[in-house]
Amino acid sequence: MDAGGLPLDKATHFGLYGVGAFLLDRAISWKGRRRFAWSRVLTIVGTLALFGALDEAHQEWIPGRRMDAADLAADITGAAVGALTAGIARPRVRSSVAP
Repeated sequence: MDAGGLPLDKATHFGLYGVGAFLLDRAISWKGRRRFAWSRVLTIVGTLALFGALDEAHQEWIPGRRMDAADLAADITGAAVGALTAGIARPRVRSSVAP
């Protein structure tokens, strides 16, 4: 379905995986650095990329559905933007050392 030239399906994939990545970052109690860390971003994007690939692959067995590489690209791009946004927006933790 198109919405003014923008494939609504791809925008939906991008948005859902972006929100999912952001929420996944917030839901996990990460050890180590409390601020931005590339390892967190890559872990989230890799996990959601695998999930998206499995989701696209299983559509081959559903009548009327087909696997679409563009959907997977939208999934991964959305996950990357969501994970980066969560990492950048991570609240800074101040040390509680008394003077």
